Amino acid sequence: IAFEACHDLLFMKNRAEALEFAVHLLEELVPSEATAAFLLDINTDQFRIVAARGTGANARHGTGLPSASGLLAAASELGEHAVLVLADAAADPRFDENIDGVPGLDVRALLYRPLVHRGRMFGVLQLANGSVRGMFTEADCEVVDYITQQLSVFVARGASMPKAQAIS
Repeated sequence: IAFEACHDLLFMKNRAEALEFAVHLLEELVPSEATAAFLLDINTDQFRIVAARGTGANARHGTGLPSASGLLAAASELGEHAVLVLADAAADPRFDENIDGVPGLDVRALLYRPLVHRGRMFGVLQLANGSVRGMFTEADCEVVDYITQQLSVFVARGASMPKAQAIS
């Protein structure tokens, strides 16, 4: 399902639309209580939530968070195909409620996957509290990895596309 659905990325107009698509797809294939897609804003050195679903989605959308703190920062340092999964996120010393928390949700399990393409980091996906006993399975990690891999290629292409010029 993920393989076929990711072909739709070819028809996305911009990064925000692609991230919204990916978050919606993850909501269907890897059910969790909250899902968010962050893009790195190099001008402000923040991760900005571009797409969010589930608990706290409206409160989170558009929020900018420091790129150097919390589990979000740890996840951003991971390489391609790496997934950070924590069964008890709050017990991890890197956990910061203000960065890794979700408004209105008691965060237990977290899954992070960086948007990385050819060594360049563009953002991070975050899923909170999986639907299977609140955890994330190995199969969940594989689905998230595949979707994120495809999304990363799209986001990277968008970053390197030249601006359209008016024809005179």
